[in-house]
Amino acid sequence: HKQGGGNYQTHINEALREYIQIKDRSKLDYETARF
Repeated sequence: HKQGGGNYQTHINEALREYIQIKDRSKLDYETARF
Protein backbone atom coordinates (compact mmCIF):
# COMPACT_ATOMS: atom_id res chain seq x y z
CA HIS A 1 0.00 0.00 0.00
CA LYS A 2 1.00 3.64 -0.32
CA GLN A 3 1.33 4.62 3.32
CA GLY A 4 4.84 5.97 2.69
CA GLY A 5 3.62 8.21 -0.11
CA GLY A 6 0.89 9.61 2.11
CA ASN A 7 3.34 10.34 4.90
CA TYR A 8 5.67 12.01 2.41
CA GLN A 9 2.86 14.28 1.22
CA THR A 10 1.96 15.10 4.81
CA HIS A 11 5.56 16.08 5.57
CA ILE A 12 5.61 18.34 2.52
CA ASN A 13 2.37 20.02 3.57
CA GLU A 14 3.62 20.57 7.13
CA ALA A 15 6.94 21.99 5.93
CA LEU A 16 5.13 24.26 3.48
CA ARG A 17 2.78 25.49 6.21
CA GLU A 18 5.73 26.22 8.52
CA TYR A 19 7.58 28.03 5.73
CA ILE A 20 4.54 30.20 4.98
CA GLN A 21 4.07 31.03 8.67
CA ILE A 22 7.73 32.04 9.04
CA LYS A 23 7.58 34.07 5.82
CA ASP A 24 4.42 35.86 6.95
CA ARG A 25 5.92 36.52 10.39
CA SER A 26 9.13 38.01 8.99
CA LYS A 27 7.10 40.06 6.50
CA LEU A 28 5.02 41.34 9.41
CA ASP A 29 8.17 42.19 11.39
CA TYR A 30 9.51 44.03 8.35
CA GLU A 31 6.33 46.07 8.00
CA THR A 32 6.35 46.94 11.70
CA ALA A 33 10.03 47.88 11.67
CA ARG A 34 9.44 50.33 8.82
CA PHE A 35 7.07 52.46 10.87
